[in-house]
Amino acid sequence: MWVPRVMEQGIAEVWWVSPSDIRSWHDSLLSPAERNRMTELRRREDRHRMVVGNALLRLTVAAAVGVAVERVEIDRSCPDCDEPHGRPVVVGHDLHVSVSHSGGRIAVALTRSGPVGVDVEQADPHPHSIADLHAAILSPAEDPDEIDFHTRWVRKEAVLKATGEGLRTPMSKLTLTEAGPAGFDRPCSLYDLRPGTGYAAALAVLTGRGVTVSERDGSELLR
Repeated sequence: MWVPRVMEQGIAEVWWVSPSDIRSWHDSLLSPAERNRMTELRRREDRHRMVVGNALLRLTVAAAVGVAVERVEIDRSCPDCDEPHGRPVVVGHDLHVSVSHSGGRIAVALTRSGPVGVDVEQADPHPHSIADLHAAILSPAEDPDEIDFHTRWVRKEAVLKATGEGLRTPMSKLTLTEAGPAGFDRPCSLYDLRPGTGYAAALAVLTGRGVTVSERDGSELLR
């Protein structure tokens, strides 16, 4: 059974759910800005992913900081334009969070250890333009045969989410080494996750201290 508790330092949690876990009451957890963004999405599956991801984010944050879910405030202001499409920030608490979704998997990551980024991608076993994808993701210093393409992809996405750069920095400008991202002015801990067959996922935490990562099924929270 899931029990609310205040998250401690040195721990990172990744909660997994599916868009099919959506319930009618999840809409009530959205902010007005999030509700407006949802109505702009044309595809039903995209709307479901957004609603479920936001519901899971608020429920897990409420438990981690020990407050009622209706008191959880998430700021998504973009640092460039102030529109509500930036990375989520928990207002009033020292908890770092990140959200990602692809296909039938949705991930929410939480930690107090430092800025965090999580990324999940549905793997295409037969990418049509692998050369173009390598050019977009690999830096000149990286060997395309050294690491699985999708694994490298999610690792880089996770790092850029943790730094707050996101899509503003091309993945081809980032080089990953065994010691972590090259050229960073702060340490970064990187972890591969277990999203299930057909997916790749990674977690990045900007800290030099070890982080204990646990992956949890969040479907019960959404019922």
